[in-house]
Amino acid sequence: MGNDTKQLEIKKTKTEIMISRHYIERENAILKQLLENGFFEMDYSSTDCDGVYVEKVYKYTSLEEFETHEKDTAEWADGAFNFTLKK
Repeated sequence: MGNDTKQLEIKKTKTEIMISRHYIERENAILKQLLENGFFEMDYSSTDCDGVYVEKVYKYTSLEEFETHEKDTAEWADGAFNFTLKK
């Protein structure tokens, strides 16, 4: 294995760790709000392929409900979108 390949693998691993850390931190913040309030809210924004921008707020009562919605959104989105936990 060449030096460039090793460096690429290390960089990829660091990126994967950063992404995993982000999801764990987000999940912990969601679970904290669920324990405190019984629900959590996510700000949602998206831009479709025609440049139409949308902002919404969604309320969830379980992590599974949100994860299902996020996966469905990813499957059907025709542009960029983002979910951000409301504080």
